[in-house]
Amino acid sequence: MASRKHAGMLSVVTGASSGIGLELARLCAAEGMDLIIAADEMEIETAAETLRGHGAGKVVPVQADLATTQGVDQLLTAIRGAIELARLDLRE
Repeated sequence: MASRKHAGMLSVVTGASSGIGLELARLCAAEGMDLIIAADEMEIETAAETLRGHGAGKVVPVQADLATTQGVDQLLTAIRGAIELARLDLRE
């Protein structure tokens, strides 16, 4: 069982609908972190439900193509909204 020492912290994970991005998001969820997850695939909603089941606090899915300016703007809008409610924790 994870220590959940990061519970309540906010993490942003891109490419979170599959592969390494999804695994990283699962690790964050197991710690109880709030998540903003982004990917350009429709499966991002499914990934959000999965992460909620793995212990994440709040999960905000953002379907956006981060190779485009519009996609980056969508993600930044979600981050700005989350920062109004909490803080973004960047730690090693």
